[in-house]
Amino acid sequence: MNTTGFPSPAQGYEEKTLDFNSILIKHPAATFCMKYTGRNMASCGILHGDILVVDCSEYPAAEKIAVVGTAHGDFRCVKLEADSAAGKQFRYADEQGAYHAVVQLFGIVTAVVRCL
Repeated sequence: MNTTGFPSPAQGYEEKTLDFNSILIKHPAATFCMKYTGRNMASCGILHGDILVVDCSEYPAAEKIAVVGTAHGDFRCVKLEADSAAGKQFRYADEQGAYHAVVQLFGIVTAVVRCL
């Protein structure tokens, strides 16, 4: 056997490549991604152009960020609040401070991806 030199001391310790799907998505069949447009979620750390990872199988709770449907048929990213007057239902405040009941909940935001 003819060897030239010594084996690398790092041999066998190579790191696996990062798989962002396994890191960001817990329930692949119930998860979708959408690009956020707007400015009203900056206080929650979500900026215009961010990609939201939305899990439809997550349970809603107060203070969670969710994607809901509005009466106008569009999607809206909101911070959920417990609606004490309506039992276990949730509400959210719009930009003007008016409260709206959550009628159609699409999912809970579980991750935010920001490209610089």
